[in-house]
Amino acid sequence: MAVLLSLATVVLWFASIEHRKLVNPDEGRYAEIPREMLASGDWLTPRLNGIKYFEKPPLQYWVTAASYRVFGFDEWTARLWPSVTGLLGILLTGFAGWRLFGKETGVAASLILLSSLYYLIFANVLTLDMGFSFFLNLVLVGYLMAQREALPPRARTLWMLVAWAAMGFAVLSKGLAGAALPGLALVSYSALQRDRSGWRNLRMAIGVPLLLLITAPWFIGVSTANPEFFQFFVIHEHLQRFTETVHHRSGPWWYFIPILVVALFPWLVLLAEGAVRAWRENCPPGAFGPRRFLLAWVLSQCVFFSLAGSKLPAYVLPTLPAIALLIATRIVELDGVQIAKRVTPLALLAGLAYFVGTEVMEAMHDKPIEFDYYERYSDWLETAAVIMVAAGLILWWQRQARGVALLAFCLCSFVASELTIAGFEQLSPLQSAYGLAKQVKPLLNPRTPLFMLETYSQGLPPYLGRLVTLVAYEDELHFGLQQEPQRWIPSLGEFASLWRVLPEGVAIMPMRTFEKLEAAGLPMRVVETWQDLQIIKVP
Repeated sequence: MAVLLSLATVVLWFASIEHRKLVNPDEGRYAEIPREMLASGDWLTPRLNGIKYFEKPPLQYWVTAASYRVFGFDEWTARLWPSVTGLLGILLTGFAGWRLFGKETGVAASLILLSSLYYLIFANVLTLDMGFSFFLNLVLVGYLMAQREALPPRARTLWMLVAWAAMGFAVLSKGLAGAALPGLALVSYSALQRDRSGWRNLRMAIGVPLLLLITAPWFIGVSTANPEFFQFFVIHEHLQRFTETVHHRSGPWWYFIPILVVALFPWLVLLAEGAVRAWRENCPPGAFGPRRFLLAWVLSQCVFFSLAGSKLPAYVLPTLPAIALLIATRIVELDGVQIAKRVTPLALLAGLAYFVGTEVMEAMHDKPIEFDYYERYSDWLETAAVIMVAAGLILWWQRQARGVALLAFCLCSFVASELTIAGFEQLSPLQSAYGLAKQVKPLLNPRTPLFMLETYSQGLPPYLGRLVTLVAYEDELHFGLQQEPQRWIPSLGEFASLWRVLPEGVAIMPMRTFEKLEAAGLPMRVVETWQDLQIIKVP
């Protein structure tokens, strides 16, 4: 039975990554950059729509480009890396719990992550966050495993090398935070413990060279090929992102509190109790306290990102495995009745929130062009709500059998989350460029110039398999366009002059832009309309 449940879970885990079209802008962006790497053969300099794009390092681009080469471009190959690393993260967290605290703790920690809608979203969506989170989780696990008492020196060294290597891959996944966050956690733990025992077994003499061996080749290579890289990547993307609001992603100091509440809602009481017990963990002088280190790992990251000038919901994703372990260490101390009393009321409230959310969502999107799509998505959410309520009731009904109750509850929560994610496909006509690509593709041949005016649909190039020429649009591509201004058309006037002499061409623009060009007398033939976009050809 356990094998069948595991296989069914894995099948369901990967099922929805093929089911949904790529969503703009993030999924389009992170599908396109590796497509261009593969097409151009340049695996050193990341490019988005042919324009230098240095916001993030290339590890996930490389892996995704490799999956395209083996399996071809598709939604599932684009999302394969987040999905695989998400599943590995659950297994890794369970392994750590098992080895550090016992088998029941490991199983419970895995089930808690599996039941988290927040965690599952990032395992199903094409961003860089889940891969980054996995490697930080591996840093955490390697470090914790190396601190165990009576561990042979060779084993301790091997686990620390795992941590150092994972830190290198975290840096290659999303930047210098891959090294800064583990260091910050260690400093925070030392402050909590009021001693430096956590620094004793770092193996820095071999760990730092391993970290540099993994990270330095790409950083040196890309900096040599692109002298402007260092200023943008280090100064703009790291220092300014933390200290300023240049990315227009600011938020109050409590920004991440509601995010974590929603992400961990049914487990909040157990999390609070687990955190308190970790805080009170008494360790002899010089001894290592794994629970307290987990707490330091979570708190240091939450405080770090709360102080940052730029905030996004995904920033606290790497704290979830440690949080799951803290919750699991508390679960194994309670019987089924005690767990049910703490979780069931919140689970039922979560199910109710699903129902309320569907009504609010439909009311917010009552325009005729949107309402039907959101109404269809509401059917999926309402089904998920019923399953979530059933999960809470099962947990209460089976409260005398702790293991059965916990397994049933987490699997039901997992199914509800998967339905929530898979059902998002109902919104793809509004959120994806797939429909736009279907309309544009028949108008093109390999020689046809394609322009996008005053807008950029990031999912269009991967679905078309070709680049577009941007007109009067920069946004996040501003820096790259400054380096290679020949790759775009800066103004509508310059576009109009070019358009008038083209023998053929296709352009996509918002209605407001079309009206400006029409008023200026530019010859255009409207061939398709997609949402608010006009698709025109040279007459």
